[in-house]
Amino acid sequence: MIDSLEQDRSRSKGAEGKGYSLAACGLTDVGLVRSRNEDVWGEAPPCRFYVLSDGMGGHLGGDIAAALTVETLLSFVREHHEAWQMKPLTEVESALRDGIVLANEAVFTRAKTDRHLRGMGATLCSLLFTPNEVIYAHVGDSRILRLREGVLERLTKDHSLLTELLDSGRITPEEADRFIYKHVITRAIGTRQRVEPTIEHEALVLGDLYLMCSDGLSDLLDEDEIES
Repeated sequence: MIDSLEQDRSRSKGAEGKGYSLAACGLTDVGLVRSRNEDVWGEAPPCRFYVLSDGMGGHLGGDIAAALTVETLLSFVREHHEAWQMKPLTEVESALRDGIVLANEAVFTRAKTDRHLRGMGATLCSLLFTPNEVIYAHVGDSRILRLREGVLERLTKDHSLLTELLDSGRITPEEADRFIYKHVITRAIGTRQRVEPTIEHEALVLGDLYLMCSDGLSDLLDEDEIES
């Protein structure tokens, strides 16, 4: 997992799966625009779970929202992961959805009870590895990509105004780069009482590399550059 660019490195010891092992690394950089970093990533290697959250830029408490999102979801996964063993994939996905809803409630409640944090929110993306599949979930415009045999593929579709306009044909891909509201997201953790994450899964293939990143990376590099 790569959070942004460099600095503040941390590497997990890896996690043993059924018939495979995992290794993860997180990188983050405050960049040249803001004075504080609002990207947070976390992991629960024994649960084979990894999560990234990015505070909404320009909003009060974005860093707090991101940290609370990661902390709440990690705590939920650690508490319930053992009960997920041997359950159908659909039930595991449903349980993960419950955890994301809980994280949303935690951020929404904190913002509601502290006037200094009103309006705070964050994006979210996560990976949960099971014996045969990987479950990936996201809210907002932080992305999950997968490198397989040298070819990069984006697995998530941004919850954003730009994506909606592109999908509906109201703007063209050529116009997208000049679209002034490209950072307006249509779903976020904590900005509303309810949130609906997108959760999907795919079969595991040994040797795959998964990348979770905030817009701090995807705004600076296109996917061909990320692939290389």
